[in-house]
Amino acid sequence: MQQLEFKNIVISGGSSGIGAEMALQLAASGVHLCLLGRDETRLNEIAEQCRMKGASASSHVIDVRDDKQMSELLLSLDDQHTFDLVVASAGVGRQYEDTDFIRLTTEINVFGVLNMVEPLLPRLKERQSGQVAVLSSLAGFRTFGRPAGYSASKAWVRLYGEALRGQYAKHGVGVSVVCPGFVKTPMVQNAPKNMSVMPVEEAAAKIIHGLKRNKGRIIFPWHQAFFIWLISTLPTGWLEKFFIKKMDER
Repeated sequence: MQQLEFKNIVISGGSSGIGAEMALQLAASGVHLCLLGRDETRLNEIAEQCRMKGASASSHVIDVRDDKQMSELLLSLDDQHTFDLVVASAGVGRQYEDTDFIRLTTEINVFGVLNMVEPLLPRLKERQSGQVAVLSSLAGFRTFGRPAGYSASKAWVRLYGEALRGQYAKHGVGVSVVCPGFVKTPMVQNAPKNMSVMPVEEAAAKIIHGLKRNKGRIIFPWHQAFFIWLISTLPTGWLEKFFIKKMDER
């Protein structure tokens, strides 16, 4: 299979976590990266590290929840660089949520993805090329009752991305849904101690490998993915009895 090559890339959530690490691994001579995020200091640091690897890079402080500003910025940047890879990786989450945080999670994880992808889809369709990556999670397949907002948002992203893939494949546009398990980022610093956590460098490498092959789902690690698949086949009553109840007792 011929591998895709990406020369003009835009990444939301580019100041930390998976987004930042993907930028660093994609950075090379002849590549331009547009990094979007809210932490100006960190964005500038990642952009400079990308330049040190031979890429050109620009940083743009913006809130992905602002649909008007996102659309204006993305279209302006696309005019300059003609993106061939769009990565919607901005996201938030935590183990214990209150109503306000669930609302924030939905705004960033759902509408932030929407605001990142929708403005550029018509242009990718017109050019009959390009790759889109949306960051979902294994939590978007099955959850044990918490965190509800995060899991629901990632389920939305998964289904949204899978639907887009079907709609845009005939137009030469690839859409990949990324479904990681626990990855060592600030978001999972309070993960259960007995849970295996993948280094962010390894996670980013797997995602890039899958994107270059236009994989519909990029899902890892395999043992967590298998566990999620297995429990998804069980009757809900069994899950409530053997999993959810035990988690509630912790």
